[in-house]
Amino acid sequence: MKQSALKVLLSLNLDEESSDVVENKEAVYITAPLLPSVIMCPSCCSSDIIKNGYKTRTIKDGTNYLKLYIINIKIKRFKCKYCGNTFYESNPCTNKGETITNNSIIEIMQKLLKANYTYDSIGKDMHLSSQNVIDIFDRYYDYERPSSLPTILSFDEKSSNDKYTKSPYIFIILDFLNHKIFDILPNRHKEKIIKYFMKFPLVERKKVKYVVMDMWDPYREAVNIAFPTALIAADSFHVIKNLNQAVDRVRISVMQKYNNKAEKLEDNSDNYYLLKKYHYFFKMEFDDISDKIIYIPKLKVHLSKHKLRETILNIDHRLKEAYELGSKYREFNKTAHYETADNELEELIELFLNSKETSLQTFGNTLCHWRDEIINSFITVKDIKDDCLYDRRLSNGMIEGYNTTIEQLQFNAKGYSNFWRMRNRIIYVINKDYKIIDDKPIPVKKENRVPKNKKENKNKE
Repeated sequence: MKQSALKVLLSLNLDEESSDVVENKEAVYITAPLLPSVIMCPSCCSSDIIKNGYKTRTIKDGTNYLKLYIINIKIKRFKCKYCGNTFYESNPCTNKGETITNNSIIEIMQKLLKANYTYDSIGKDMHLSSQNVIDIFDRYYDYERPSSLPTILSFDEKSSNDKYTKSPYIFIILDFLNHKIFDILPNRHKEKIIKYFMKFPLVERKKVKYVVMDMWDPYREAVNIAFPTALIAADSFHVIKNLNQAVDRVRISVMQKYNNKAEKLEDNSDNYYLLKKYHYFFKMEFDDISDKIIYIPKLKVHLSKHKLRETILNIDHRLKEAYELGSKYREFNKTAHYETADNELEELIELFLNSKETSLQTFGNTLCHWRDEIINSFITVKDIKDDCLYDRRLSNGMIEGYNTTIEQLQFNAKGYSNFWRMRNRIIYVINKDYKIIDDKPIPVKKENRVPKNKKENKNKE
C-alpha cells in the first residue's frame, strides 16, 4: 500500500488491515471499516451488544492534493441484547449529512483564512468543485455581530461591485480597540446607517464614546442622531489627503504654464519636467524623502534633496506658499496635542483663508467646517500592542490597512454575486475568529446560513 493511502486511512481512523485500495488516473478508491472501539448502547449504556449488519457511507477527501480519495466506509450496526435498541457506530470521519471528510473541511476553512485563496483555487488544489468549497464555507461560517456596541467605532467605505449591492460603496464598521470588523453594511446611505444603529437600545448607544470617520457630512449627521453622547473624530489621514489635493492643484496650475505639449516628458520644458517628475515633494514629509543625492537626467546634474526642493520652489512664488502651508499643517498634525490643538488650528485656518490660492482657501473652509472633529482626532486612548500598553491616537489607520485585504479578496474573486457571502469572507479573513473544537468542524445552525440571492449564479464567488 502506498504511503499516501496509508496516511489517509490513519487520519480517518480506518482499519488498514481490512481495507481495499484501488487507484486510477483520476482518483484513489478505498473501502474500509472503522477501527474497532468500545461500543455501548446509547439508550441504556449496556455493553452487551451484537453486530447486526452494516451500511456503507461514501465520502471524499482532498487533503492529499495529488489525487482525490473516495472512501467507502463500512459503518457497523449493532443491537443491544438488554433493551433491543439498534444503532450504528459513531463515524468520526465526517459530520452528519456531509459528503466531505472533516479533515478536508478543516483544510478548506484554514485556506479560506488567507486572502490570496479563492473558492476556485482551493477546489482545484483539493480536487473538488468550487461549489463544494462555497457550500462548505456557507455551512461552517456565518458572522454574527456582537449584541453590545464597543466604546470606540471607526467608519469607512470601500468601493463595491454592483453585482451584489446596488450601492457603489459598502460601509465598514470597525471596533477600534478590538482591532476587528464589527460589521459590514451593503451601502453607506445615511438612512440605512441610522436604521442599523437605532436597533440597539439607547443604553447601548450611549456606551459609544468616540466615532472616527472620514470628513463626509452624512456620517456626521447619522452619528449625531444615533449616538447623542459620542464625540466625532475626523480621520487625520483623510484631512491630509484633502490637504495634498489642495497643494497639488497649485503645483499643476503652475506646471501647465510651462507645458509645451511635447509627447515625451524629457522633451518638455525644464520647469514642467521638474514639477511633473518630482511631484512627491509636495505630498510627502520632507524628512521621509531619501537623503541620497538625486540625479536629474534632463538637467544632467546631481542635487541634494535640499537643493532640488529649493530649485523647484523658486520656479514660482505660488509653489512656495503652497508648500509652506502644507508643511505647517503636516507639522501640526504630527506634533499637536488635544489640549493645544484648538489655538494652533485657529492660526492655520487663518493662514489658509488668507491665501490667494482658491484651492488653499477651500481647504481652509474645510478646516472650519470640521474644526471640532479635527481637534477631537488628537484624543488618545489606552491600547495594547504586543502585550504592551500605549497611547493611541483616534484614527482610521487600521481600517485603511484592512482595505488592502478587501481589495485583494475582491480582485482575486473576480466579483461576488452574493453580498452576505462576501461580507462573511472579508470578516472571516480579517477577524480570524473561526474556531475548531476538538479537531472537529462545527456547522452553523441552518437558519443562520448565508441567504442565497434568487438570481445568484452559483459559479460566482
